[in-house]
Amino acid sequence: MDRIYIGNLRKGDIIIMSKGESASSGLFTHAAIISQIHKTYRPYILEVTALGFERSLYQPHAGCDYVYRLKGALNEEIAGKAATIGNIWVTCYPDTEYRGHTHTLNPGVYNTSSILTSFFGDSSYGNKAMDYAEYLHKSCQSSPPRELRRSARFFSGAICAYLPIALYQAAMGSVDCIGTMEIDARKSLPRDLARYLDNNILWVCLGTATNRRT
Repeated sequence: MDRIYIGNLRKGDIIIMSKGESASSGLFTHAAIISQIHKTYRPYILEVTALGFERSLYQPHAGCDYVYRLKGALNEEIAGKAATIGNIWVTCYPDTEYRGHTHTLNPGVYNTSSILTSFFGDSSYGNKAMDYAEYLHKSCQSSPPRELRRSARFFSGAICAYLPIALYQAAMGSVDCIGTMEIDARKSLPRDLARYLDNNILWVCLGTATNRRT
């Protein structure tokens, strides 16, 4: 498997952490998205964890963090827009907390019951998933979606895989994301997202992220 130096990552690259020979074949653990690149720092990453919805400096796990990138020069603009929307979500909302290089919104966002719903649910892009993607596109360009603004109830859908999916759908809308991010944001595990990207000709797995220049 190839290695990609973190200095060569781009805004909108999706990171899927796994302990297998490919992101979709191994033990899936997490999903996130690169939000910003700095020459003097490690890249920033957006993720949903038990601590909340966060933007922080990225520290890759050696040999475990698979990097997926949307192909094509035109799609690079879409990827950048997805990352920019995520930066807006986590930095411009009044409840955001700042701790050095870490920005956190809503520590109660991560919803354990949603993991079970995603595990037993259907991640396919049905009517409800399309309606939700349109909601993201029309209502969430400048403020985070309801799942990230308040503490989760019994089901929010806001687990780690939710974030990269929701950001791309917010950037494109329900129709334009067909063929590019055609998956249910609220019912997808990291495994589901990895399998979707692995089988999508518009996406490429560049290898695993590393701190070392290759």
